[in-house]
Amino acid sequence: MQQLTAFNKLPDDRHQPMRQALVQLMRMPEEQREVRLNSNAFKNNFSPEEQGILRDLSRNLPQDYLPGR
Repeated sequence: MQQLTAFNKLPDDRHQPMRQALVQLMRMPEEQREVRLNSNAFKNNFSPEEQGILRDLSRNLPQDYLPGR
């Protein structure tokens, strides 16, 4: 998965906020996740590249992918 590779190559200072956002997004029902992904707060906190990574991974990774990592 190309986005997972991009996620892993993020600068160190972006790993924690990205991981937190991804976990939150993956725990949301689909409708709530879409609202969050389209919110101004989300767009202001993450670059367009980061937004794409979070959008793709939150839609495609299994829900239990991150908790044990």
